Amino acid sequence: MRIPRYSVRTLMIAVALGAVLTWCGMMGSRSYTYHQWANQYAFQERGWRDTAEGRNETGKSDPRMRAFAAECTEYFAMLTKKYRRATWHPWEPVEPDPYAPGAEEYIRTRPGAPYPP
Repeated sequence: MRIPRYSVRTLMIAVALGAVLTWCGMMGSRSYTYHQWANQYAFQERGWRDTAEGRNETGKSDPRMRAFAAECTEYFAMLTKKYRRATWHPWEPVEPDPYAPGAEEYIRTRPGAPYPP
């Protein structure tokens, strides 16, 4: 039996094919992760929207809670939109998420904060 001969061109094609398959696998995995995040943020958006509209027990009487819930609804709607787009464009970089509503105030007022309130 004769030993198969490989040329440099054949090996380069094999390496390129392996690289393309690896890249496709990475993009598929990243797209799935972004899809999961978008679904989670959409779920949270619906919950905050119910609170803002007074459909939950927590948001019925307190207007400050309803205003905060409206801010949170906008925040999670923005994240949902961002990650839905990232699901279909996984090769593009995704900017870090901004702080949630109320997070900066919490950081300023907590004990041991790096700067005074």
